[in-house]
Amino acid sequence: MKKFLLALTLLLMPSLAQAQCTGVFPSATVCGNPTGPSGIPGPLPLSSFALSPGGSSGNIQYNNAGGFGGLTDSQVYNRISPFLIPTPPGGRLTLVSGQSVQNTDIIGGQNLYYAPDVSQTVPVLVSGTMLNEQFTSSNTDLVGLTLALGGNAAWTAATNFDVFAYWTGSAVALATRLWDSAMLPTNPQITNNVVITTGTTPTAWTRASAAFDGTLIKNGAASATLTANANLANCLGQDWGVGNTNIVTSLTITAPTDHFIYGNTAALDLRSYGSSDGTNFYLLSVNWINDAAMGASYSLPILLGNQVPYRYYRTCIDGAAGGVNNIYVAQLQYFTTTAASTRRLVKFGGVLTNDALITGALTTGAGTTNLALNTGTYLGTCRTDTSTAGQVTVYASESYGPSRIVNCWNAYNQRPIVALAGITADTATSYTLTNQIFSPCESSAFSISYVTGMPWEPVVAKQVRAVVLSTQAGNAAAAYDAGIGLDTTSALSSTDTGNNIDAPTSGAGAVIGFTLPLDFTVPAATYGAHTLTCLERAGNGAAGGSVGVFSGYRETYLKAQWRW
Repeated sequence: MKKFLLALTLLLMPSLAQAQCTGVFPSATVCGNPTGPSGIPGPLPLSSFALSPGGSSGNIQYNNAGGFGGLTDSQVYNRISPFLIPTPPGGRLTLVSGQSVQNTDIIGGQNLYYAPDVSQTVPVLVSGTMLNEQFTSSNTDLVGLTLALGGNAAWTAATNFDVFAYWTGSAVALATRLWDSAMLPTNPQITNNVVITTGTTPTAWTRASAAFDGTLIKNGAASATLTANANLANCLGQDWGVGNTNIVTSLTITAPTDHFIYGNTAALDLRSYGSSDGTNFYLLSVNWINDAAMGASYSLPILLGNQVPYRYYRTCIDGAAGGVNNIYVAQLQYFTTTAASTRRLVKFGGVLTNDALITGALTTGAGTTNLALNTGTYLGTCRTDTSTAGQVTVYASESYGPSRIVNCWNAYNQRPIVALAGITADTATSYTLTNQIFSPCESSAFSISYVTGMPWEPVVAKQVRAVVLSTQAGNAAAAYDAGIGLDTTSALSSTDTGNNIDAPTSGAGAVIGFTLPLDFTVPAATYGAHTLTCLERAGNGAAGGSVGVFSGYRETYLKAQWRW
């Protein structure tokens, strides 16, 4: 009986469509679709039942075509979009019009585009609500938004800038903010007054603390000095104290104004060590300097993989046979690297936005606008060219040639990119390397410059160096070594363990060929603008000597991979 009554009730109730129809239309309006079954409305578009009725009298009107006129799809979207969850930005920064994934090399580009990729919308703050707004002019528009840099000096040369989408009041547009000092890492010096030394037998340091007094320019009589002990027994360093550790990322050693660091030696071996207990020291970096200039300062990196916290640090100078010349050090400075004090971005509505008012954000034609808090949606970071304001260079993925540059980075919809640097001429080159000082391989052709906007992913580099060596007449045998420098062309940032080989020892004309492969990873935390360079040297521990190098381009390249 209960089932019968329930079925009867349902039969007598109007359908949901009828109830919807009755509830929306005025009683004077005939409800129903004349083309459908009697009394049953046909299918209705979303706009017919939007948040508020439309039509000339404020109600959805019946029309002769059998449908119901009212809100357009655009009107419907505008009314329901405040209730939609913002989706990530759907485009990509590119230097080529109509290419969301750039497949063409652009050198010195003066237009930056935001092209549709996975969608044509970007979330922007509109009247206090994060809305997904279309940034293309139509559903077939492949260009999207354009920011005309135009070589304008407002975009300073060799400067990083963030790119934002914002709502002008009627459309989406692009604006940029140049990075300031708060958005860059710093390299403060680590100081302390507890000096540690070695070399007490047969001689000890005089005025050891003078190497840490903060005075760079001084003569030998005011510098730390000692009569050299043999080999690497001449060490200066610092103890940060009980319970204190520091990560040293680089050091600088300075010669006095009237002396070389060690006698008249042309090339000098310096090795840096770290220790937790003051007894067991671990080798952190091996560097050679051209010790033939009075008053010169030499900045040397600690190998990236060895940048770990230690209480004790010391730097040891090779005294060769010992007891021949005095060692002079005007100043020995240790530095660390600290992250940027703020990235100037904050999450809002599920996406990254500006964390504070941006006064004078640069827009098309180098005009300016103010972006209130959260009104700029972060899209990515680019970098202007080294010597020219208002232009950006980006080589396409796997584009091969000298000095590759990828100076734009997308925060959303990233794609893998491979930068391949090398010489394109199909001929072998020959030249001579001397001493133990690193220099760019053959030329600066083997370099890759790039920018990343956030510390999200490491950059993985691979270097393959193929050479044929021959010793030069009148010189002792010399070794050869190669590696990668990160933001330096005078010292390795990668480890060089196992990447050296002795040149032939039988005099001029003796040759040997080999290939040195090397993998190197730049940590994700090392974001911003950086340059990887192939470096090489002769000597590698042998005093003097030179080596002839013959190289063909097909076997030598520098490769880096990341996502942009």
